[in-house]
Amino acid sequence: MKLTLIPAAVALALTGFCTKTPSQDRMFVSAKAGLNLRTAPSATASVVRLVPMNAELKILSVDPSSTSTIGGQTAPWYHVEFQGSQGFVFGAFLSAEPSQEISAGLPVGGKYVCSGDSTSYILISSSTEAKLNKNECEGYQVVNITYSVQGDEVYFSLGMTNQAFNIKGNELVPRGQHENFSCGTCSESKPYKLIE
Repeated sequence: MKLTLIPAAVALALTGFCTKTPSQDRMFVSAKAGLNLRTAPSATASVVRLVPMNAELKILSVDPSSTSTIGGQTAPWYHVEFQGSQGFVFGAFLSAEPSQEISAGLPVGGKYVCSGDSTSYILISSSTEAKLNKNECEGYQVVNITYSVQGDEVYFSLGMTNQAFNIKGNELVPRGQHENFSCGTCSESKPYKLIE
């Protein structure tokens, strides 16, 4: 009986194996405005959700042959899991450690109430998660959101959109209009003030 040995490179190609080293089991989002988690390893694939800066991702696999060039940066796509959702993220916006530029963050347990509508609020649940009781003009709805803080800026991720605020003392001051963070009337974006 004659044994035929297949070179390792060919065997890996035949099995569709995606490489991963133990040091890559967890990585962090380094993109200031967050990183899109997509349904496939492509910049044109549908977005599952927006993952905030410094969020920790569980790395399921990485395929070095699935590289793309986005914004002048070339990197492979990573198959990841974040808060129960799986998908693909572009590797150029991942880092082995969280950004050191991040501030201490918002106070966990803190409640920021809309200055124009006391029923609308943002409740900080953890260092990356919050609850938003948003004014939908015809009622209110509490939704889970994620956020990241960098310097005096905070980015709240709601679905596939990012809402930016400046942190000024005990207030979150909106940067432009925020349709998902209506505060006051449906068309207004007023500051949220820390009350707890």
